[in-house]
Amino acid sequence: MKVNNLFVMFSSLISLSVFPCALSAGQDPETEIFSLESGDYRIDISSKYNYTIRRICFKGYDLGTNTGFYGTVIAPESGKYIGSGHTEGGVEQVIDLSITVDNTKIEKIKNGVTLKGELLRFNKVSKLDNLLFTTSIELTSEGLTESKSFEAVEDQKIHMLCAFAYCLNVKTTDWIAELKNGSIESGIFKNDKGWHLQKDIKWAAQFDKAASTGVLLYHPSVLEGQGRKSTFWDVPKAYHKYYFMRAAPPVIKKGFKSEKMILKVSGFSAGEADWTGIVQKNVEALKSKDDKAQ
Repeated sequence: MKVNNLFVMFSSLISLSVFPCALSAGQDPETEIFSLESGDYRIDISSKYNYTIRRICFKGYDLGTNTGFYGTVIAPESGKYIGSGHTEGGVEQVIDLSITVDNTKIEKIKNGVTLKGELLRFNKVSKLDNLLFTTSIELTSEGLTESKSFEAVEDQKIHMLCAFAYCLNVKTTDWIAELKNGSIESGIFKNDKGWHLQKDIKWAAQFDKAASTGVLLYHPSVLEGQGRKSTFWDVPKAYHKYYFMRAAPPVIKKGFKSEKMILKVSGFSAGEADWTGIVQKNVEALKSKDDKAQ
């Protein structure tokens, strides 16, 4: 469906109920977001910021907060960012959107509504300078899966290509990750604007001791990074933001088509003593499900 055709349809699938999530930055205006809900999960999607995620809620806890930009960002040169809410180097052009709820296509939708179902799919095609991105977000009672790929419609200069960005809750205290080589690294957040990890990963997780809640980020296959690669940015009063900086040459040639990049995001409840074990258990469950799907 074209972007300018978004209004309301299938009222039986739409709810205006308020989801009980604690907001660290206040509620976004209903005129700027709509929401997808399945099981214990709810995600807000922002039309203001080119139909990117704005917030992720799990059992009343904000895994991802509305304190920054999500989605995809590229920079043809230093400081010239394009994508999501960034406009320093240009504006992301949203070309097409589509939504299905339990395989029923929503022809028209508007901000301020919540769509509920067992399987919700939100698809977007957008152009960042000369790169055409196809992005899909799926939400179920097990969490969300974001997948994307891109094609160069003309030669594209690249200084930085951030394929994934998630503003994870600044209240998380600890992190852990499995690297590409299978080793485990872990650390604590210091709220000092520092960068953690900065390596290619299989998965990573953050944990909030006070809330006994955490978030798991899982890549079904290891993605090759560049620069800071997979990293957490520790920014006081804002977020412990996850970035994946994809490897890219200085110029992506016209006609190049990327692989599909996938990130699965899920929440978990745990105690301080056993949270890393629960993360490992959840990772194994995701691996097993992926193996069965192949």
